[in-house]
Amino acid sequence: DTLLPVDRVVELVFMACLALDYAQRREVVHRDIKPANLLLTPEAKLKISDFGAAQYSEASHTYLMGVGSPLYMSPEQVEDKRLNHQTDIYSLGAVMYQLLTGKPPFQGSNRESLLYQIVSIDPAPPTLHRPDLPPAIERIVLRALAKSRENRYAEWRDFAADLEGL
Repeated sequence: DTLLPVDRVVELVFMACLALDYAQRREVVHRDIKPANLLLTPEAKLKISDFGAAQYSEASHTYLMGVGSPLYMSPEQVEDKRLNHQTDIYSLGAVMYQLLTGKPPFQGSNRESLLYQIVSIDPAPPTLHRPDLPPAIERIVLRALAKSRENRYAEWRDFAADLEGL
């Protein structure tokens, strides 16, 4: 009963896509996208906070293993692989999933179980938790949450364009 309307979630995620596209064009990967780092201003604009874990692609000393919040980590973060903006796309997909359903895409009884699921198991379709979701929304969320970067959105503008088309 307390979930945001679908159109409001789409609007917030769209604003996050634009902000993170701006960061990417400046060669910054946030690496810790989660609900607590998405702030709403009094004017209902979205701001992204806490760039403390961010990686600037020109600075080789910023690579830190295990950075991020486990519920929203991408498979490549869990596996300590080289990161790019697509790790933030995955994390924003996990946030979108939670905003739409009230549940994160994966839940484990401990950290190891959670990380295993992120790497090895596909998330349950969001319509399992919220049957009234339009199929296009489900397709967008699941694409953002693709295990493989090749199957995920390649660019923020692609993610934003799909949201805008709703």
